[in-house]
Amino acid sequence: MFIFAGVDGTGPDDDTQYKNDFKNSFVNQMGRIGHWQGYSYYTRGPTMAGTETGGLAINTFAVTMANYTRRRAMSPNKVPAVFLAGYSRGGAAILKTANMLNKANVPVECLVLFDAVDRTTTIGDDDTYVPPNVRTCLHVRRDPSARSRTNFGYCHATPKSPATQYTEKYFFCTHGGVGGTPWTEEKYTTLGYIDEYTDAQSRAGQVLSHLVPGLGGVVVGQTLPTQVTLAQEQMGTAMTLGWFWPRLVQAIAKVMHRNSDHSPAPAGPGSSDPQTGPANGNQPAMIRRHTVVSGESLSMISYQYYEDFRLFPLIYDANADQIGSNWNIIQPGMTFKIPDKKSFSTAELNAARQRARGG
Repeated sequence: MFIFAGVDGTGPDDDTQYKNDFKNSFVNQMGRIGHWQGYSYYTRGPTMAGTETGGLAINTFAVTMANYTRRRAMSPNKVPAVFLAGYSRGGAAILKTANMLNKANVPVECLVLFDAVDRTTTIGDDDTYVPPNVRTCLHVRRDPSARSRTNFGYCHATPKSPATQYTEKYFFCTHGGVGGTPWTEEKYTTLGYIDEYTDAQSRAGQVLSHLVPGLGGVVVGQTLPTQVTLAQEQMGTAMTLGWFWPRLVQAIAKVMHRNSDHSPAPAGPGSSDPQTGPANGNQPAMIRRHTVVSGESLSMISYQYYEDFRLFPLIYDANADQIGSNWNIIQPGMTFKIPDKKSFSTAELNAARQRARGG
């Protein structure tokens, strides 16, 4: 049982324009994963003023608690796996939501932050730490050498408990790029580099934030433009997705593995153990079977059975006649054969991993 809640980054006041600008943001993409099975809450981020940030955190907490309560009522013996995500000021909001869930004794399976920044007076300093109820936290951050939004102060976003698995990674792109909303047009460049303040109004606001530091937290010098080209922006955004998405898949697959109903049937007399291979040289290893549910991918299924999402080509090869030529498309209700990992040599396993990387 899964629950998702995400708060996106700061954007324009107009909701229609915001929807278009953030339609492919990473938080938005996460919210569309089918595995949440209807228990997904995505909200736009605050406007440029940022005064809505605290309220977004409270609203997200309320929706998440309602979904959590409904899930528990449906299956009292199962604890729903809560996944949270936030970008930019939305990262600050989702950190506050996580802290509120901690006070309500609700565990968070995975918290994904995209360059969480502290640019609001509506969230207290203590609420920008990762609370101890979070099992795993992934934090994607812009590389300081990119010189993007250098006047943005970071959230603390560090774990209060050593039990939290916290991993952060820096990418050379802009603040927009690490959130899945990269700059793409030449008109936003100066001397070949992305200029985040290309219009007079933005430049005026930038100067004002230097003169009045209280408007934007701790302010350091902003060199205009950034040090990021459009090509580097696209590469950095792609690398961001390539880093966090497999780790998100791992976190989902771990929950599925813990709650798996796909345990192998007991071996009969003289039959093989699915983990150890044949009982004697004349009998093949048992092949387990898995029925696909909504939101699953071959990489998720691979991690569930092999604890390695890169081995999904093994499952594809065993079921290619059913899947077809595109291994990225599988349908709920399909039943797959799951080959025994131990029936493959080290060279065969490495070859499968290479295929998964596209090599």
